[in-house]
Amino acid sequence: MIVGSPEQAFAAFWDPLDKLVYSKEKIAEIERHLKLYQPYPQEYIKAARAAMERFIRILEAEGVIVRRVESFDHTKSFSTPDWQTPGGFCAANLRDSFMVVGNRIIEAPMCSRSRFFEARAYRKLLNKYAKAGAQLISAGQPNNNLLIP
Repeated sequence: MIVGSPEQAFAAFWDPLDKLVYSKEKIAEIERHLKLYQPYPQEYIKAARAAMERFIRILEAEGVIVRRVESFDHTKSFSTPDWQTPGGFCAANLRDSFMVVGNRIIEAPMCSRSRFFEARAYRKLLNKYAKAGAQLISAGQPNNNLLIP
């Protein structure tokens, strides 16, 4: 999610970039309901993080404010009263989870149980934006039979 400022909360794609939100994942997994489940190899994660850190240094040198969000352990199983799942995915795909329209930040429902709590990694940042005037909206979650196991 790239936003102008908490007050403005959205910049057109042709406007100069002035803020970036970055999830610094330590652990990411291929969703466990998929037959190819496995954690991403640590060397992939380390290489991706190193590349992102270099990119972030370039952005910051150009005056872009980079917001880092909390790390979140996606390996833990979790549940709701209706279902349970052996673990999560990651919180690196922010555009899957949120849409920004004007000063509204809309949390989208996720398609998979393993992605149900991805937005938790962004809570502190979202609360900061809300205190600055952004409206947070959480779209309704799909019923149990619509979620991918």
